[in-house]
Amino acid sequence: KVTFNPEQIGSPEIYFGSDRNERFENGQRFTSGRQSLPEPDRIVKNALYLSGEWDIQPEYAKNTSGQAKIIFRYKAKQVNIVASADEPISITILRDGQPVGNAAGTDVVNGVLTVDEDTIYEVVNDPSGYSEHTLEMIIEDPGLMAFTFTFG
Repeated sequence: KVTFNPEQIGSPEIYFGSDRNERFENGQRFTSGRQSLPEPDRIVKNALYLSGEWDIQPEYAKNTSGQAKIIFRYKAKQVNIVASADEPISITILRDGQPVGNAAGTDVVNGVLTVDEDTIYEVVNDPSGYSEHTLEMIIEDPGLMAFTFTFG
């Protein structure tokens, strides 16, 4: 069993909203409004990437197109997202380009996270411990409001 060790976490809290999105890598930081974002060619650790059509608000980012993505390279054992949706939204979770498998968090069922209320969702909980991976969240439909990533 891997015990919680905050010194092993290599990723800071990440904010999606324009008020605090200093780690937003492939769009206009600190800017509210709609942005059309291409998938990145290269992923840098601890940089937030969004692809598809997004409406960036002061506290959150909301996808306005289906098949939008959130991409983030992290170092942690656990990845959580504070998110909300007016209607249930299905999100396919990939880690290093593969289905998340046994590293799935408690809120992921068969590789899919369903966001249907305003809360914190556990996306990844890696039984092998703290390591660096690329998380890819493929959002099937418009309407996900993403607020924050936290790591454990």
